[in-house]
Amino acid sequence: MSTARFIPGMALTLVAASAVAGTAWADPAINPFQAPPQAIAPQPIEFPDYSRLFARIVADRGLGRAFDESLVQRIQADSRIDRVRDRSPEPIVVVRVDLRNSDGTSRVRSENGDFPLYVLRETPKGLVLMGEMFGSAYRSYIRGQHLEFRVERHLSDNKPIEMRFRVEDNMLVNLSVPNPKWLPMASRGADGQPF
Repeated sequence: MSTARFIPGMALTLVAASAVAGTAWADPAINPFQAPPQAIAPQPIEFPDYSRLFARIVADRGLGRAFDESLVQRIQADSRIDRVRDRSPEPIVVVRVDLRNSDGTSRVRSENGDFPLYVLRETPKGLVLMGEMFGSAYRSYIRGQHLEFRVERHLSDNKPIEMRFRVEDNMLVNLSVPNPKWLPMASRGADGQPF
């Protein structure tokens, strides 16, 4: 009798397994009844204070160890912080990063005279990094509903160009269209024109 009870349970298990194996279930990743996954916006990079921001800049630029307090204080002292306003109640800061050697030369400036310019929004929680520009000088102005920047950048000693950026929400958007002459050869067709 125990054999009779065991066999029906075993038969039921085999039937259930074969029914599942014979069913053509859609892969959950391509299920036609499921809504497509939404694009995930990148999380903003936030800093609780300027010391953490400059520690991150030290590490990102390869200037030394991010936890070297004296180095973080030196770069903070050598850098320039400008506050500009857009239509938001929270101000925007532009940090022109610099770190001077003992002889007065910059460890950050490019050989063409350009500096990294970090654009951040000051919030009650700290600083939100919106983006980065690179240049020797910039101007800011309101155009329509947005704050825009014109940045002078030097590709060579004699060729300054003007880059344009716009603040949209908490992002810095590059509005500059690259000149085809500046595109690498790999991105050009056989006739020399950009793709």
